Amino acid sequence: MISYSCFSQLLRNISNLNEYCSNRPGGIRLTAEDQRRNGLFIINSFMRYFVGAEQQFASYWHGTAQLPEGACPGGEGTCDERVILTIQKGSNQSKLVQRFDQADSLQYNILGGRLALTGFDDIASCQIPYGMNDIEGSCIPNRLAGFEYSDGNQAPSGFLSIADHLQLSWSAPGAALVTDLLGLNASAYDSLTFRIAVIRPMGQEVQVTLTDLAGRTATVTASDFSDALYLGPKAKRGGRPMTDASDDLPFANGSVAQLLNMVAIPLKAFPTIDRGLNRSRGRGRAQPQRAALAGKGFVSCWQLPMLEMRHSRLVLT
Repeated sequence: MISYSCFSQLLRNISNLNEYCSNRPGGIRLTAEDQRRNGLFIINSFMRYFVGAEQQFASYWHGTAQLPEGACPGGEGTCDERVILTIQKGSNQSKLVQRFDQADSLQYNILGGRLALTGFDDIASCQIPYGMNDIEGSCIPNRLAGFEYSDGNQAPSGFLSIADHLQLSWSAPGAALVTDLLGLNASAYDSLTFRIAVIRPMGQEVQVTLTDLAGRTATVTASDFSDALYLGPKAKRGGRPMTDASDDLPFANGSVAQLLNMVAIPLKAFPTIDRGLNRSRGRGRAQPQRAALAGKGFVSCWQLPMLEMRHSRLVLT
């Protein structure tokens, strides 16, 4: 989970932090009071649910509820774009589909189904970094330009998440990742999840298509289910995420750090298909893109969790 309160580690340096958060019209820095509102709800609800076993906040930590008004600026309205929630379930509550840490990760998913990548200019598969001196991890054939990590003299910048992942760049619409689910029965699962990080510019879009064994397909737009497709804490409106907000344009060159965040799409959003799944397809939308697909730790990007939850550069995990 990441809370966009504009802490220094999220931006390229202290100067950019102040410019991005405060020194511009419509600055997004939360006041001290609003930071407390947000933080108290996150900390208190987490402890009461996971430590105290209280069920009052279970729906939020299952990904099915919005932030309450009391956690939002001024204690009013909705502000889900301020906190991007990532939930990772164990193997007894999810079905892992894709990792990017094996020699054949660009050809097969972990179910044994074929993985096809079409329309991309450059592709790199990258492993989790290990050890104090391995900051970025190794990539095959090489890390793509724009995905560099820099700890600098003041604050880290660049792509900051530690995960095995797939980096992709494309310059024309229609680039797609298609993975064969080999007739996987998804009737026991509630949603399809992946993690994504936008690298350039501020926003991106992904269309997700599922195909069942009868060949029926259904497509949804990822930003209808998550605010993770836009780097700054802004809700989907005014053309976002495909159109950068005018006040964000000076920061669309990578000066905002990039992190992997979850997109969770309930399977009921694909009502025209059967739960016997044949293929999953992710397609980038219509501007030149950079993207990365990634899985972290022992859980991955493409998975079917048992949850009741509701082109520049980019990262999916």
